[in-house]
Amino acid sequence: MARLLCNRSALAAALMVASAVVTAPVHAEEARATEAGEEGGDTARQKCFAAHGEAQELRKNGKLLEAQAQLQLCSRAECPGVIIEDCGRWMGDVEAATPSMVFEVTVDGKDAPDATITVDGVLVEDKVRGFQVNPGSHTVRATLPPHEAITRTVTLPAGQRMRLVSFEFQSSPAAAAPQAPPMTEKVSRPTPTVVYPLLGLGIAGLATYGVLAGLGKSEQGRLEESCAPNCTDDDMSNMKRMYLIGDISAGAGAAALLTAGIIYLVRPTVRESVPQVSVAVDPRGDSFGIMATGSF
Repeated sequence: MARLLCNRSALAAALMVASAVVTAPVHAEEARATEAGEEGGDTARQKCFAAHGEAQELRKNGKLLEAQAQLQLCSRAECPGVIIEDCGRWMGDVEAATPSMVFEVTVDGKDAPDATITVDGVLVEDKVRGFQVNPGSHTVRATLPPHEAITRTVTLPAGQRMRLVSFEFQSSPAAAAPQAPPMTEKVSRPTPTVVYPLLGLGIAGLATYGVLAGLGKSEQGRLEESCAPNCTDDDMSNMKRMYLIGDISAGAGAAALLTAGIIYLVRPTVRESVPQVSVAVDPRGDSFGIMATGSF
């Protein structure tokens, strides 16, 4: 009986030793896991605090896109509640202040979906969805082969959203057919040809009158000295003839001059189209020339 009790006591002791040996590694593993979890939690919290501070600094410097990225980090579930609350509230403010732009590209007034848009070298995937940028000036470039690219500088203040930036391309005009040189209208009133002989006749008539009047006066003086007042008609016939022919010549001359003047004053206006001629100085090397262009 005593031997049986001793055997039972030895068995119990052996079981207790074995249990202790098995349980010790398990507790060690649990301790190490708990310690690692605490260290990981501390690292995550440190990242939250760092993102919280970095977001404020970026927002202050106008780098709103970068601030949004940091605010997303400090809004995660593993961050402390106070940090999550701050970052969530700031996220709404930063998104409202972040400017954006949309784009319109046309060719001859028609939409050009194949056009490529870049903002500061970054490709725009969706032209009608707001493309967010930081406040300030940005270089926007529209490319649509075979047209020449169009580049513009667009300045957006904080809070300006969905700013429309338009680009208009023009098709190359077809080669124009050669055009006739421009014509100008020349207005003139040429002197009728008949005016010249009438002027000649008038001048001749007046000249004849002057000569005959002079001769008649001389004849009259001679008669007054020789036979006046008893001169006969035969004596005075030569004088009368000179005066008569002179008067007729004067009348004919005056009528011719009057007719020439009337014809000249009422002469018609003539309109004609003539090629326009331009004159320019063409310097070439050490010399220069005068160049006229137009159709003749």
